[in-house]
Amino acid sequence: MKIKLKIDKLSLSTPKRISDFIYPYTDLPGYKPYKQIKSKDERSNIGLETKDTIIRKYENIIKYISIKNGSSLIVCHKRKKKYKNISPIYILLYTDYYTKITYSDVLEIEQFFKQFNVSPLRVSIVHLALDLITKHRIRLYNKIITTLKPGTKRKPSRVYDNGGTYFGTLNSGNQLLVYDKTMQLLEEKGIEIDGDVCRIELRMRMHKMNNFIRTIDELAHYDWSHVYPIYYSFHFRTKELKQELKAVGESWKKPLWELRDIMKEEHEVWPSNFYRDYLIEEERVFHQRVQLLAVMVKAVAENRLTENFRKKALQENLDRICDTLIFKFYIKDLDFLKVA
Repeated sequence: MKIKLKIDKLSLSTPKRISDFIYPYTDLPGYKPYKQIKSKDERSNIGLETKDTIIRKYENIIKYISIKNGSSLIVCHKRKKKYKNISPIYILLYTDYYTKITYSDVLEIEQFFKQFNVSPLRVSIVHLALDLITKHRIRLYNKIITTLKPGTKRKPSRVYDNGGTYFGTLNSGNQLLVYDKTMQLLEEKGIEIDGDVCRIELRMRMHKMNNFIRTIDELAHYDWSHVYPIYYSFHFRTKELKQELKAVGESWKKPLWELRDIMKEEHEVWPSNFYRDYLIEEERVFHQRVQLLAVMVKAVAENRLTENFRKKALQENLDRICDTLIFKFYIKDLDFLKVA
C-alpha cells in the first residue's frame, strides 16, 4: 500500500482593517487568469469548482491556473456592502488528484499582495488529505471504514451510500471525512485510475481552533504527528467480540460504531468498555507482530523454519510490519508545503 499526504485546500485572509483595493490581476506571478466573475447574487451558481460559500460575500472573483502544475487559485476582493467586517481579500488554493500546493507558490502570492498592505496573510482553512492507495481493486474504502474508530462523536454525522462518511458537522472547528476517492474521481471528473484510493481528509477552520496555525511559515513547519492518534485511529476486533456477535447472529464486518451499539443492546456493554475490552489498537497489533517476528527469526537461526506455509507466514508478517513503519514515516516526517 502506498500513502500520499498533502494539503488539498488552503485559504488565506488578512486581519488588517484596510479599505477595498484594486490590484493588477493579470500580474499575479506564476498564475494565468482563467475566469473572472462578478458575484451579484449570493444564491446564484457562480461557476467555480468549490463549495466554499465565503466567496459569495465578494463582488469580484477571479480564478487562476498555475503555470507550473495546473493547480487552481481563486482571489476574492471588493466586499459586498453588508460584509464590510470581513477580510478585504480572500485567497483560496486547491488541488486536483494529481497536483499539490507548495510553499514557494504560496510565498510568491504573499509577496505579491504585500505591496497592497495586506501582508502578512493569515491561514483561515486547511484541508489535510491522506490517500491510501492499492494497486488492485480490493474495496479499500469498506475495509478502512469498518476499522476506523470514531472520535468524540458517538456516530458519524453523515453517511452516504456512494462511499463517504463524515465525523463532525460542517460548522465545527474540525471535521473528518472518509470517502472512496476512486469512485469520486470517476463519477465527478470522469477519471478512471487503476487500483483503489481511500481518502481520509481532516478539514480545519483555524478561527474555531484557537488559531493554532496563523502564518504560512507556521503551516510549513508544523509537526502533524498528533493528527494520527487524535483524529483517527485503526482498531481491530478481538476473538471474544467475534464470538459474542456470532452468538447473537450478527456479522462482525460492520463499522465499529454499529458493533458498539449492538453490544450495548445485546450484552449491556457500555461504549467505553466496548473500546477497552473488545478492540485492539493498531499500536498493540504492531507490537504483537514484532514479538512474533522475533520468534520466527529465532526459528530461522535454528533451521526450524522449513515448511512452505511457515515461510509464507514470516513473509506476510514482515510485509505488515514494513507497511506500518512506512505509514508512520509519512505521517510524522513530511514537511508539507516545502515538498517540491
